[in-house]
Amino acid sequence: HMRTDSIINRSIVIIHRTLQSIFPKDYYSRCMYAAFGMQKLLIDAGEAVNILGGDFLALVVSQDGQRTNLQGFGLGEQQHSHYWIETDDVIVDLGPFYLRQSSSFKAARIPIIKWEKSHSLPVFLRYQQHVRYDQGVMLNSSLEIEERMDTFLEACTHRAARLKGQPKLPSWLLTDLSSLISAANKNDIWAQHAIRFSQETKEDNLPF
Repeated sequence: HMRTDSIINRSIVIIHRTLQSIFPKDYYSRCMYAAFGMQKLLIDAGEAVNILGGDFLALVVSQDGQRTNLQGFGLGEQQHSHYWIETDDVIVDLGPFYLRQSSSFKAARIPIIKWEKSHSLPVFLRYQQHVRYDQGVMLNSSLEIEERMDTFLEACTHRAARLKGQPKLPSWLLTDLSSLISAANKNDIWAQHAIRFSQETKEDNLPF
């Protein structure tokens, strides 16, 4: 489990840096590339991974703590607005971490999702799966996107081969409620508001 853990953490850093170098202007809106890249790196390391497509929402908090709302991508069944990956144990997603880039207000830093599936999802993080790509499924897309994806995956593999040691993650990891409480105790503004949001919000009132 420790080995899988460090492979996932390394892969998150590789994906983040490769997205920034290949899509500098809008790396934060390339979740499909992130998901396929994570899958490739983890499969190369001998892990089993599926890609999921659908809708998602996560809490976004303003830097001054005055505003909070759920933001994300939800276009329904016809068009998958978001992609993330799952191993047997965890959901891994950079999407929430990237939401602050497109938020309508100046947002506080959001964690990277590495949520343990043995815990049910918190109210401030919602996934609605519409499609599941089993391991090894190729992208059924335009030639242009397929070529761009090949270039991206190749760049991820190169970067993985060059990366030494255990690099520093661009944000903290949300794995379960204890990771949330620990971040809140260190005065992380997002974590503090996520706890408050959990106390004030009923699951029935959420879109999914």
